[in-house]
Amino acid sequence: MPVDPELLTAARAAEARLIDAERAADIARADFHHSVRRLQLSGGSLREIADALGLSHQRIHQIVEGAGGARPWRRAARPAPIGARC
Repeated sequence: MPVDPELLTAARAAEARLIDAERAADIARADFHHSVRRLQLSGGSLREIADALGLSHQRIHQIVEGAGGARPWRRAARPAPIGARC
């Protein structure tokens, strides 16, 4: 039995919409993760950000690490002893 041309056209159109939606979702996810990381880099704690966004602090930690990691606050605040520097 041959493939119905109208159904095939509808399936191709649906596939194109799905591809566009997945691309838009990927961009939105990257924007969200970048924004969460910026919140953390601006001084927000993982728990403060999590509470504000209604997410767990573990999820915020995953997002921050996946988006480039947290700022090394302690290293910036206290330089390493002279003998420990490379």
